[in-house]
Amino acid sequence: MEAQGPSGQGWAPQGRAVTFLLDTNLDEDRAFISVVTLAELRHGIERMHDGSRRKRLDEWLRHELPLRFEGRVLSVNDAVADAWGKVVADREAVGRPIGVMDAFIAATAGVYEMTLVTRNASDFTSSVKAIVNPWSRT
Repeated sequence: MEAQGPSGQGWAPQGRAVTFLLDTNLDEDRAFISVVTLAELRHGIERMHDGSRRKRLDEWLRHELPLRFEGRVLSVNDAVADAWGKVVADREAVGRPIGVMDAFIAATAGVYEMTLVTRNASDFTSSVKAIVNPWSRT
């Protein structure tokens, strides 16, 4: 199975990522993205050297991704801000600090009662109720 990445560039998730997509019949129209994830993507692109890859990713982030997630971008609102404070404090209390952006993602998943799909599941296990790591082999 090949999915289309930035500007039609092919990419194929390996192992369980493919199984997850096939087994769940994930309907992209039911998938959401956090505005925080968009910020992290922008940051990553801005750190890249100028070149064709950066240009493709910039176009993808500015044009393709917004169309794919139109009406399904989860924002940081009062409820997410409140949950963020709790996530950060809870993690500090157990001696496992969490990064600012990850805390916002965890808070967003909690407020909107979403399953978080990430390859960094271990960063979120104590902060998010439902996590799927489709890249995991276990």
